[in-house]
Amino acid sequence: MTIRKVGLDYFNVDIDIFSDEKMQFITAKYGLMGEAIIFRLLTRVYRQGYYYPWNEDQCLLMSVTVNGGVDAEFIQKVVDEAVKRDFFSKKLLEKYGILTSSRIQKNYLHSTARRKNVNMVHTFLLIDEHDDNIMNENVNIIELNDNILPHSIA
Repeated sequence: MTIRKVGLDYFNVDIDIFSDEKMQFITAKYGLMGEAIIFRLLTRVYRQGYYYPWNEDQCLLMSVTVNGGVDAEFIQKVVDEAVKRDFFSKKLLEKYGILTSSRIQKNYLHSTARRKNVNMVHTFLLIDEHDDNIMNENVNIIELNDNILPHSIA
């Protein structure tokens, strides 16, 4: 049995990320710790694939791993600001409890272009499913159903 890799070992970061207003608002409100939290969230997203389940428990667990003595409340405020600024999708967080964005999904598809098989959930797509990157023969668009929970797919 072959184990199929889903997540990434590394991810690209735009060189202008700190010039992007979305990140500037996070920095203005929460300083360097806000930036660090965003990067920690991105590593969790990409480690799993193109989205990350987010809830009170995940927030609490993340507070244990962040150095600097920030608590879960602070982390949630950073996430709320990122969602407010459309760094993460508000719609998908509220409806399915996941953190993702169109930029994350584009980066994920770009990074997995050489894989033989990539699954993406149609319901979670924030990019056009008729885009050339999605229509590659290695990308399978699957439907979300009661047997598939957001934390078990990528």
